[in-house]
Amino acid sequence: MMDLQGLPDKLKIIKKVIRKEYLADHSIPWIIGYSGGKDSTLLLHLVVESLLSLPPEMRSRKVFIISNDTLVESPVYVGHVYKSLGNIKEGVKALDLPIEVVVSQPDIDNTFWVNLLGRGSGKSCRAFSPPSISRLAI
Repeated sequence: MMDLQGLPDKLKIIKKVIRKEYLADHSIPWIIGYSGGKDSTLLLHLVVESLLSLPPEMRSRKVFIISNDTLVESPVYVGHVYKSLGNIKEGVKALDLPIEVVVSQPDIDNTFWVNLLGRGSGKSCRAFSPPSISRLAI
């Protein structure tokens, strides 16, 4: 079992680092990838807590929460992510935080299924030629 004794102190240090970087002397926006899993959820939570610890006038730097809907995941997972993103949108708006939620999707010609099944060429064996396989990255 993991020793959690020093966790509160570590989280304070992490939030201090987040605040320091957020207040750095430039306006480059932050982009946080969000999958709905424990890692991206924790990172987002720490960023929100860090921003809330700043006075509103110091919260000028934009933060984008980016989630990619690849059109491949199970409906249960997709439902969870979209529900979470909806809650995040509502929450950051209510808290007046400079955070925007963005969902991206591939163009239909670049989806996994179009690349896997082909484009109606009629020669299914060509669908798995090396050039097509290289486009299957999700």
